[in-house]
Amino acid sequence: MGIPRGAFCRASKDVYVSSPEFVFLQMASVMPFLELVRLGYELCGTYAMPSGDHRHAVYNCPGIPVHSIVRTLSSADGYSGVKAARRALSRVVGGSNSPMETATSMLLTLPSIDGGFGLPAPRLNRRFDDEPGHYYVLDLFWPSAMLALEYDGEVHASSEQRHRDAARRARLGRSGVTVVTMTKRQLYSYEGMVCIAEIVARATGRTWRRSSSATESRRRLLLEELLTGR
Repeated sequence: MGIPRGAFCRASKDVYVSSPEFVFLQMASVMPFLELVRLGYELCGTYAMPSGDHRHAVYNCPGIPVHSIVRTLSSADGYSGVKAARRALSRVVGGSNSPMETATSMLLTLPSIDGGFGLPAPRLNRRFDDEPGHYYVLDLFWPSAMLALEYDGEVHASSEQRHRDAARRARLGRSGVTVVTMTKRQLYSYEGMVCIAEIVARATGRTWRRSSSATESRRRLLLEELLTGR
């Protein structure tokens, strides 16, 4: 069994370290599924979580593309954890800018058996050109539905900020994009997330059904795990 492609990065003349792609594979043997998916979002995003700290992220970090991990896993047959790594990676969406965006995407897109709503994956922080020479970067965007979900982390927004946000929504609306704003309070509320999920489901053509008690319990547990780290 050979070393997978891209398994190591050269740190100095005689020192090599595991690449992010290989770290994902190595952690697949010891990490629970949901934690591994969350790690994938982090590695393929632009933030990093200090070890053991689920609250304080470091931002503006260089991420790697999802297909880079796919390439490494494609040459890792026989390695411990490779099946778990491939399963987890299939649930990762690249481009997340924050733990909150990761939590939102996971809650909306993971299958019901894992505690999610099983909705189509959005594009994270993708550029949308509303007219020549002008564009917006949307937090979560479903192009086929022309639906954008924007995370509002401002607790006390100024009148000027509220004006800019309203102008942004109006301009995007003129281009056919429906913008739904989600607050931190909604994200931390199960009922709030159900409301957001129903909006996304209807916009993307998914049939919305009432959840069973077992499904609701799994979703509440996933919400707690993603937002508290427990």
